[in-house]
Amino acid sequence: MAKESGAIIIPQTGSGSVPADLTVYLLASHIRDSLGAGTRQVLSASELAVQPAAGSLDAALSEFDIYSCSQTAKCRKPFALSPVAHVPLARPSHRSSWTSFFGIGYDQQLGALTDFEQSAIDVPLVERSWGLLDDGQFYGPNFQYEELKPVASSWAAFTGHLQAIAPTAEENPDTQSSKSEFYRNTAIAIVDTPDHQRVVAKSGFDGSIYLLTGICLAEAALTLLRGGETHASKFGGGFLTSATLGTAYIERLRNVGVRFDIY
Repeated sequence: MAKESGAIIIPQTGSGSVPADLTVYLLASHIRDSLGAGTRQVLSASELAVQPAAGSLDAALSEFDIYSCSQTAKCRKPFALSPVAHVPLARPSHRSSWTSFFGIGYDQQLGALTDFEQSAIDVPLVERSWGLLDDGQFYGPNFQYEELKPVASSWAAFTGHLQAIAPTAEENPDTQSSKSEFYRNTAIAIVDTPDHQRVVAKSGFDGSIYLLTGICLAEAALTLLRGGETHASKFGGGFLTSATLGTAYIERLRNVGVRFDIY
């Protein structure tokens, strides 16, 4: 219906998912433009320091009022939200059968890693971006994505899963505490060539995460209105992703303090 009416709907256009989705797009674009190759894998390590609010907790719990557990599980299968099918996934190099079971991993550049709470939302979104952009060919047919968070050691990753202490949610997080909030992401892309060359990208923002959400929403709307031709505008409507707003969106965010760098 959205596509037929020409409506462009981009869910998850907030601080939680936009930086991750755009960082992958930045990496894939760089690899495609500079190396003429696809992206085999992106391993993303994200750190988020934010004072949780009661509204955030309520939004997370409301999912269970709308969708059944089986519906949620179905949507979180690999590439479930992609408009095109994907080849079966190989196990990532930073995982083994036992580390996958315990939710930990290790990468030579990123160090010890563990499960990231936001990844259950971000991974299906990035996988949808993969399918929307040239039917998966822009990122590459063998593309896969995983989002974890860095920890001091594999033992710290394991013991972290044993802690069942949830942070106290506040009705209105105070302005002073929000000044110490930040989002940081380092993503390692492996080029889909025999030498498996690595490319690194970093994104981040210092300050209120709620402010970052407002910035992401406003700049997405402005990109649609003033960004010229984008992947999103070519679709002419439908349920799209932040990555379909492409470089124009990244540049707008850079201009207002969101960092995107490639190395």
